[in-house]
Amino acid sequence: MMVNPDSGRVVNVANGSCADGTNINLWDRNYSNGQIFCYDPTTKALINRHCNKAIDFGAWPNCEVSLHNLVLKTRSGHTTQGFHVGGQGIMGANLQNVVITNKYCTNHVIDIEGGTSKENGTNMIVWPSHGGWNQRWSIEYV
Repeated sequence: MMVNPDSGRVVNVANGSCADGTNINLWDRNYSNGQIFCYDPTTKALINRHCNKAIDFGAWPNCEVSLHNLVLKTRSGHTTQGFHVGGQGIMGANLQNVVITNKYCTNHVIDIEGGTSKENGTNMIVWPSHGGWNQRWSIEYV
């Protein structure tokens, strides 16, 4: 699980849907299928274990554009699906208070959109890194 330490909420596949293009959002931790992800060390993809699909930020990345919405998509190995966790690119023991950086747009990280809401359903995006609470994650194994 990817838990935001400030809000206590987790990265979540909206409504637990496995459909391509399903939005990724922030939600209360409930250990449902939409909240359990694994990491593929080869492709660097964050994969929803239930759907076997990856977190993706849409069309070919333009690193000059700030906002990229996060969605669930069929695994492709594309750079829009690759992330480095904690700057290490690996996941070992529980990682606390780390950023999750895109492997192509290296200054863009997983972010809670707007930086002010901690409510269920708040949108998840890729945004330039600024070190705020809304870009910090703890990785917890379930």
